[in-house]
Amino acid sequence: MKKNRPAYKLTVISKEKDIQKMKDIIFKETTTIGIRYKIEKRTELERENIYVDTKYGRIKAKKVVNNEEVYIYPEYESMKELAEKNNIPLKELYKLN
Repeated sequence: MKKNRPAYKLTVISKEKDIQKMKDIIFKETTTIGIRYKIEKRTELERENIYVDTKYGRIKAKKVVNNEEVYIYPEYESMKELAEKNNIPLKELYKLN
Protein backbone atom coordinates (compact mmCIF):
# COMPACT_ATOMS: atom_id res chain seq x y z
CA MET A 1 0.00 0.00 0.00
CA LYS A 2 1.06 3.57 0.53
CA LYS A 3 4.82 3.95 1.13
CA ASN A 4 5.20 0.20 0.65
CA ARG A 5 3.45 -0.60 3.95
CA PRO A 6 1.57 -3.86 4.41
CA ALA A 7 -2.19 -3.62 4.33
CA TYR A 8 -5.38 -5.63 4.64
CA LYS A 9 -8.52 -5.35 2.59
CA LEU A 10 -11.75 -5.57 4.56
CA THR A 11 -14.94 -6.20 2.62
CA VAL A 12 -18.28 -5.74 4.32
CA ILE A 13 -21.65 -6.59 2.81
CA SER A 14 -24.61 -4.96 4.48
CA LYS A 15 -27.96 -3.41 3.79
CA GLU A 16 -27.85 0.16 2.54
CA LYS A 17 -29.61 1.41 5.68
CA ASP A 18 -26.73 0.02 7.80
CA ILE A 19 -23.83 1.74 6.00
CA GLN A 20 -23.28 4.39 8.69
CA LYS A 21 -23.39 1.76 11.44
CA MET A 22 -20.76 -0.33 9.58
CA LYS A 23 -18.51 2.71 9.07
CA ASP A 24 -18.77 3.54 12.77
CA ILE A 25 -17.75 -0.01 13.72
CA ILE A 26 -14.80 -0.03 11.30
CA PHE A 27 -13.48 3.32 12.54
CA LYS A 28 -13.88 2.24 16.16
CA GLU A 29 -12.34 -1.24 15.80
CA THR A 30 -9.48 -0.56 13.35
CA THR A 31 -6.75 2.01 12.83
CA THR A 32 -8.08 3.16 9.46
CA ILE A 33 -8.67 6.85 8.83
CA GLY A 34 -10.52 6.41 5.55
CA ILE A 35 -13.13 4.10 4.01
CA ARG A 36 -14.07 3.61 0.38
CA TYR A 37 -17.53 2.22 -0.23
CA LYS A 38 -19.91 1.64 -3.08
CA ILE A 39 -23.52 0.64 -3.51
CA GLU A 40 -24.03 -2.62 -5.41
CA LYS A 41 -27.25 -3.61 -7.12
CA ARG A 42 -28.50 -7.18 -7.37
CA THR A 43 -30.98 -8.79 -9.72
CA GLU A 44 -32.79 -11.79 -8.32
CA LEU A 45 -34.86 -14.32 -10.19
CA GLU A 46 -38.26 -15.37 -8.89
CA ARG A 47 -37.97 -18.66 -7.05
CA GLU A 48 -40.27 -21.30 -5.69
CA ASN A 49 -39.45 -23.83 -2.97
CA ILE A 50 -40.31 -27.33 -4.15
CA TYR A 51 -39.63 -30.96 -3.30
CA VAL A 52 -38.14 -33.44 -5.76
CA ASP A 53 -38.71 -37.17 -5.36
CA THR A 54 -35.73 -39.41 -6.11
CA LYS A 55 -35.28 -43.15 -5.77
CA TYR A 56 -33.47 -42.41 -2.49
CA GLY A 57 -36.11 -40.11 -1.04
CA ARG A 58 -37.39 -36.55 -1.19
CA ILE A 59 -35.10 -33.51 -1.39
CA LYS A 60 -35.77 -29.80 -1.04
CA ALA A 61 -34.99 -27.64 -4.06
CA LYS A 62 -35.58 -24.24 -5.59
CA LYS A 63 -37.31 -23.86 -8.95
CA VAL A 64 -36.17 -20.78 -10.90
CA VAL A 65 -37.46 -19.49 -14.23
CA ASN A 66 -35.35 -17.25 -16.46
CA ASN A 67 -36.49 -16.33 -19.98
CA GLU A 68 -38.89 -19.30 -20.00
CA GLU A 69 -36.09 -21.72 -19.07
CA VAL A 70 -36.66 -23.65 -15.86
CA TYR A 71 -33.81 -24.55 -13.52
CA ILE A 72 -34.00 -26.77 -10.45
CA TYR A 73 -31.37 -26.21 -7.75
CA PRO A 74 -31.26 -28.82 -4.98
CA GLU A 75 -30.64 -27.62 -1.42
CA TYR A 76 -27.23 -28.79 -0.22
CA GLU A 77 -28.30 -29.67 3.34
CA SER A 78 -31.21 -31.75 2.08
CA MET A 79 -28.92 -33.59 -0.36
CA LYS A 80 -26.29 -34.17 2.33
CA GLU A 81 -28.86 -35.58 4.75
CA LEU A 82 -30.26 -37.95 2.12
CA ALA A 83 -26.79 -39.10 1.04
CA GLU A 84 -25.83 -39.89 4.64
CA LYS A 85 -29.14 -41.66 5.29
CA ASN A 86 -28.66 -43.90 2.22
CA ASN A 87 -24.89 -44.24 2.62
CA ILE A 88 -24.18 -43.01 -0.90
CA PRO A 89 -21.83 -40.34 -2.25
CA LEU A 90 -23.32 -36.87 -2.61
CA LYS A 91 -22.18 -36.89 -6.25
CA GLU A 92 -24.58 -39.73 -6.98
CA LEU A 93 -27.54 -37.64 -5.87
CA TYR A 94 -26.39 -34.69 -7.99
CA LYS A 95 -26.25 -36.96 -11.06
CA LEU A 96 -29.98 -37.64 -10.64
CA ASN A 97 -30.80 -34.02 -11.48
